[in-house]
Amino acid sequence: MFDTVYRYDPVKDSWSKLPTRMPLGGLASAAVSLDEQRILVFGGVNKAIFDGYFQDYFVGASGDAAQQEAVANAYFDQRPQDYLFTAQVLSYEPSSNKWRYVNMDPFGPTVGAGLAVKGSQITLVNGEVKPGLRSPDVKQVTVDAGGKLTWQVEKLAAPNSAEPQEGVAGAFAGYSANALLVAGGSNFPGAWQQFSAGHNYAHKGLKKTWRDEIYGRIDGRWRVVGKLPQALSNGAHVQSNDGLLIIGGELQGGGASKEVIELRWNGKALEIIR
Repeated sequence: MFDTVYRYDPVKDSWSKLPTRMPLGGLASAAVSLDEQRILVFGGVNKAIFDGYFQDYFVGASGDAAQQEAVANAYFDQRPQDYLFTAQVLSYEPSSNKWRYVNMDPFGPTVGAGLAVKGSQITLVNGEVKPGLRSPDVKQVTVDAGGKLTWQVEKLAAPNSAEPQEGVAGAFAGYSANALLVAGGSNFPGAWQQFSAGHNYAHKGLKKTWRDEIYGRIDGRWRVVGKLPQALSNGAHVQSNDGLLIIGGELQGGGASKEVIELRWNGKALEIIR
């Protein structure tokens, strides 16, 4: 897990390493710039804990299945707060090459959250509260002219009447015609039931599932508005002038998608352009 920072020069088509590093873990964080002056960073995995797990698993217990299982059980059998995800909201200012503390996430840190922006409002969709356990929360962060953050939270709708909303990580998010769209992601169905029963290793024995649901926040309420052509997670996504552009992504089982699609809300229904 890296904490280095690089700068890309589009004129020279070259990268250079900057004399700075992230002060806290930034893996799987959500980052955005609203003013083209500073980058706000939300969430991130703790470097020491994350690197330590892989060191113990692949090096310390290398080739020994029983030892690797013991390492995994110890790592996953912890409370969300024990992973020390980055709860501090940070900002990075390229012009001064400085990192600054901005705020704390009052609803608890997540990693792998989907991110959408409209004006001065940032929306963080779900994400992991610990490895294998997702949050169903949708956080809305408003940034005023002085840089102050104001937070609100609501729940994402259930995918259907028979299945509760487990939350997703690696979802795609963006606006189209004033509708906030959220698509795809992955989770472990049943993880919240096991966690609520007192099992910190919440996803033990469960199957990781890539999702195809597309949600829309229409007239202030969340609902399912359609489905992706195939279940998809963790790709690049860009908010275009008309909708949400999804580029590639991870398919069910971990394969890579080469497809580019756009999601558009026409005011009454969802349109999927392939």
